[in-house]
Amino acid sequence: MDSTKTSPTENSISYFFASLKDPRRIDKGNYVHPLSDILLLVVTGILCGCDKWETIHIFGKSQELWLKQYGSFENGIPSIDTMRRVFSVLDPENFNNCFMSWVNHLCIKTKGEVIALDGKTVRGGKFDGITTPHIVSAFASENHLCLGQLKVDEKSNEITAIPALLELLDIGGNTITIDAMGCQTKIVSQIVKNDANYIIAVKGNQPTLASNIQDTVVFTILR
Repeated sequence: MDSTKTSPTENSISYFFASLKDPRRIDKGNYVHPLSDILLLVVTGILCGCDKWETIHIFGKSQELWLKQYGSFENGIPSIDTMRRVFSVLDPENFNNCFMSWVNHLCIKTKGEVIALDGKTVRGGKFDGITTPHIVSAFASENHLCLGQLKVDEKSNEITAIPALLELLDIGGNTITIDAMGCQTKIVSQIVKNDANYIIAVKGNQPTLASNIQDTVVFTILR
């Protein structure tokens, strides 16, 4: 990932995160660790099971020689504070787009892939002491990969977040599953328009549709 060694290849993390803007003042003397090094350390650390800045730093220290094969790390492993500060000021939307581009590249295209869309509230994830973020994610069941996720706006809900997430994904030829919250004409139309299939739960939030389905099932059984 060190640009002084080789240019990023189309299979490297740095290639997909090349458009991610470094929010730091990179022309000052306090610029010690390239953004590509920090990203490589954090992403690989999380993939190896690290879930805290402290454990990511321990991982980096123990795997420094391996990391140097793909990054520079000329000034050693970034400190816990450095990683925390950098990620706190990164543009989340920019990062998410880069991340999804990378994951979609890794995902082996499987005909008939089931992509499950689901929303979860992040436990213990209060920001500014106000609210816990609610995240809608897309999980590819065949490849066991999270293809992308979006934070639901505080004044909105999953109904508006799901179409935005679908817009970022290549869903053609796959089957999208969503719970009853996603049982909306706009969402279904978007899925069909992108040449995908869908399986969506129907509950009391769509009483007329739910009643029609129940009547159809009963009629079919009694025939």
